Amino acid sequence: MATIDTVKTEKRERVSRGITRPNDDVINEAYVPYQKPTRKQKIRLLSHSLFINTITITYMVGGYILALYCLMYIDSFLMSLIATLLLTHVMVVALAISHECIHSCMSYSLWFNHAVGELSLVMSGALYVPFSELQRQHKEHHSTQAAIDSYLVSHILSTWPQWLCVVILPLEACYIPVLSFVSWWRTLIVPLYVEKYRYLRARIIIMFILRHIFFYVMWCIRPTSVVCYFIAHILFIDIMRVYDAYHHTIPFVSRGTMLPKRDVYYEQQTTYSTVFGWHTTIRRVLDLVFLNYGYHNAHHFYPRVPWYRLHELDETMYPKSNGHIIRLPGVLKEYHRRRLDRITLKKGDLHGRPKLNEEKDADGLLMKDFIGFVMNISSLVLDVDD
Repeated sequence: MATIDTVKTEKRERVSRGITRPNDDVINEAYVPYQKPTRKQKIRLLSHSLFINTITITYMVGGYILALYCLMYIDSFLMSLIATLLLTHVMVVALAISHECIHSCMSYSLWFNHAVGELSLVMSGALYVPFSELQRQHKEHHSTQAAIDSYLVSHILSTWPQWLCVVILPLEACYIPVLSFVSWWRTLIVPLYVEKYRYLRARIIIMFILRHIFFYVMWCIRPTSVVCYFIAHILFIDIMRVYDAYHHTIPFVSRGTMLPKRDVYYEQQTTYSTVFGWHTTIRRVLDLVFLNYGYHNAHHFYPRVPWYRLHELDETMYPKSNGHIIRLPGVLKEYHRRRLDRITLKKGDLHGRPKLNEEKDADGLLMKDFIGFVMNISSLVLDVDD
């Protein structure tokens, strides 16, 4: 972790160079400017591994089929529990793979990335809209350096009647992501009556019918398999909520909002990496289990770097600083403590930010008072405005 004196010195240097700084309410006070990888390092970081990609795709497809088979055909509570956890992890991996395909990290072939991306949407549940639409939306997040979300989950309750909040808050407190499902259903319904989304209607209707025929078949074979499937999906949404809650302190705006031009320094100072860490083997394994999804600073710097090289890029960019790191153990504690505050925010409310950890040899930022947010994941739910 960088010392306080180092941080202050680096801040003065940035200001003297005229580099754009974020507003004080979103700035990372522990931020230390990154080191740009050399040309040789960049070539290695951007290279693809056919072996790793093959293993990852095989696990996603094979794990999905195996989990479904166990849920439908093996009458055992223990096996159902294992299959539900496997299905949850497969959904997480599927979302990570669709994200990889959005940035063409699975292959140099655009066709292959698109095909694998469409396949991954089936496992993650995002199959109601074309992969190309999610790709366009997610790349917009990178190009504008803002969170474009016309129906921010954190703000939904502030617009609803009080009696409805009384019903929903206890469910959300028990980690049943009702508001995320409301937002998801809205994505399916709005295109049915808003003319500019007319081109999505056929796919939404066809996929809705096919998916629910699939659930009906599961129910006929073994009713508890459908219950376990939805439990897995709830766990999947909860996991992705935790990861995405603290990645940014950038502004949240509705589609069509005019945004100022910002530079890479702004992006890095308002982006955080929620990781277990690289200091021990166990930490590294846990990061790999989730395909290094938390290395967000590295991802935003070079979006086309594959997931299995993100930790290497992170170490290259910040070799002597953890001023952008939020450790997941601390994240889980704060996420639980502020889980209702996070969904009762109003437009204009601040989401907080992590604090500088002044302890000696500190390996991450302090989570105190960082409420975070809940938004629609841009590689999972299409943002539609009515």
